[in-house]
Amino acid sequence: MQCALCRNKECLTGKNCSVIKSGLGYNGENLKSIQISAWLESDPVKRTKLEEIAIYSKRLGYRKIGIAFCIEHEREARLVYDILSRYFEVFSVCCKVCSIEKESLNIKKNR
Repeated sequence: MQCALCRNKECLTGKNCSVIKSGLGYNGENLKSIQISAWLESDPVKRTKLEEIAIYSKRLGYRKIGIAFCIEHEREARLVYDILSRYFEVFSVCCKVCSIEKESLNIKKNR
């Protein structure tokens, strides 16, 4: 699928443009996930994306959640961490994890 590149968006009118024809049954946790997403979308209460993530994850019974962030957004990541840690055990990772130098991968380092 390349939905980001599609200009027609015929899916909005109910057309199934997927090339995958079989095995698309939704049941169990997959069905529950879709139902929660649809409820959040249709609920008239306006929420932030962070609130939606927390509600979605809680309704699915998640106890742990992870966040990945660019080191340049460390301050914002800390805020997200602080909020989510009220409800979940939070794990986080930044783009500089393991501190592998770009030169060791033959990538030019920006100055």
